[in-house]
Amino acid sequence: MVMISTPKYIDTTWDFRYANTKEYTHCFHNYPAMMIPQIANKLINLYGKNAKTLFDPYCGTGTSLVEANLKGINAYGTDLNPMARLIAEAKTTTFELQILDLYLKEFNDFIFSLNFGIEKINIVFPNFKNIDFWFKKETKEKLANIKYFINNIKDERVKKFFLVVFSETVRESSLTRNSEFKLYRMSEKQRENFNPDVYGMINSKLARNRIGLKDYLEQKKIVQKQTFVALILLKR
Repeated sequence: MVMISTPKYIDTTWDFRYANTKEYTHCFHNYPAMMIPQIANKLINLYGKNAKTLFDPYCGTGTSLVEANLKGINAYGTDLNPMARLIAEAKTTTFELQILDLYLKEFNDFIFSLNFGIEKINIVFPNFKNIDFWFKKETKEKLANIKYFINNIKDERVKKFFLVVFSETVRESSLTRNSEFKLYRMSEKQRENFNPDVYGMINSKLARNRIGLKDYLEQKKIVQKQTFVALILLKR
């Protein structure tokens, strides 16, 4: 038998180890086994150059939907997980930054008034099993205050934006070992030293996601202008 060796072919065009996987609204929320945007982008370039519509039946947090939108492609997605759907909706929902900034200022004023005792609210704690197992008392109070503010947001687009940030804040301020996606409680020693800055945490995430949304909106405008110019040239 004659053994024929074939040369090994390595395709490095799929190597995105140094790519920024959190640009635009992809920065919104961590989620297990997320597809990085560079893969979705490349697949769309390979198989959907002239596409007008993209449908992702298992869209997860909407990576493919965002990338399609950034190319001027209408995108639709479905997913069984309600948390994934919320994140996907928030990542692909557009609205004026001025509207968001009004709510961000209102939120900062609300937190300021709570910190200095200017405003007092009746805290309503969520009622679920083992809540005290996963959250310290002070953390529960601050999260309940934030949820009170979010519940009173009238604009549903802005509310989704806040809810996604709130979700991450809940996870990171809990007594869960955040290095894992499964629910494991911190050790006793870790719990003693764990005093999360809940308000600082959510403000940091709000600022991060605002930058992501701003970049997303700007890129969409560029694509829309390019599409408009291309249509004019075709009509000539």
